[in-house]
Amino acid sequence: MPIVIRCDVRGQEGVIEAIKALVDAGGAARGKTLRAIRDVMVEGIRSRFKTQTSPDGIPWKPSLRARVEGGRTLVDKGLLRNSIMGAVNGNIASVWTASIYSAIHHFGGIIRAKNKPYLWFPMRATVKVVTSARGGMLKKPRRVSLTRWVRLKQVTIPARPYMGLSEFDWAKITQVVDTVRLGVV
Repeated sequence: MPIVIRCDVRGQEGVIEAIKALVDAGGAARGKTLRAIRDVMVEGIRSRFKTQTSPDGIPWKPSLRARVEGGRTLVDKGLLRNSIMGAVNGNIASVWTASIYSAIHHFGGIIRAKNKPYLWFPMRATVKVVTSARGGMLKKPRRVSLTRWVRLKQVTIPARPYMGLSEFDWAKITQVVDTVRLGVV
């Protein structure tokens, strides 16, 4: 089931009109413009995983995994970030993700156990061991990874919007359109 996210373009009327004019002109200008806009959108969305912010610049709530293990929210293995794709088809530049869990991370929501009474998931932690089993100090402390299985009836995932265009993305799109209009590309 496709999910459509619409962008608020208020205040961007000038660039929207310029894009329409280039698309209506057809030919090489249309293709260059739409491919460049697609690239800006994909790059902008992927950059959210680095900045850990929504398109509006609001910081994401750090995930429990990121707090416990260190690292970034929504970037355990990078699968969601790397699933962001874009294409140009006719007069449309589009971006999407085919990740099955993209919507829950973007919009937030509650995940409940369906076929069992509980959800089961591993909680990993890395601890620094400084004493031996007998209580003596170790000459060289070492790190140990621990995994504990947790069971819950439900988990609430906060919204962490990543799809959409930031002010910086709009500025880059405006620059792309101006560059193509002036024939620099």
